[in-house]
Amino acid sequence: MGRPKCYASPAARQAAYRERLHAEMVLVNRDSLAQWEERVSRLLDAIAAAAHAGDPLARQVTRPQQDATLDALIAWFTPHAQASAMPTTEATAPARSALGLRTPTGPPERG
Repeated sequence: MGRPKCYASPAARQAAYRERLHAEMVLVNRDSLAQWEERVSRLLDAIAAAAHAGDPLARQVTRPQQDATLDALIAWFTPHAQASAMPTTEATAPARSALGLRTPTGPPERG
């Protein structure tokens, strides 16, 4: 005897799959993603150049991998943000808007 069916039809199974996929995935604008990656690359290049020129902060946060460099920047700036009297959302809003980032206000919209 086979196992009981979870879905009444192949269409119902496909609909359930699409629903799970939609819950796990996010639609991304490829142009925006490419621009973001280019900006991160320019930031990391600037950090590497500053480290080569002798900047102490750049030397402290420079790592062989991009993710490790970004993590080092986060680790360096986090104590400074925590020492600030402003709440994090107010403190980061001007920097996020200057970088062209939106501060999320709720769940992402799906279309």
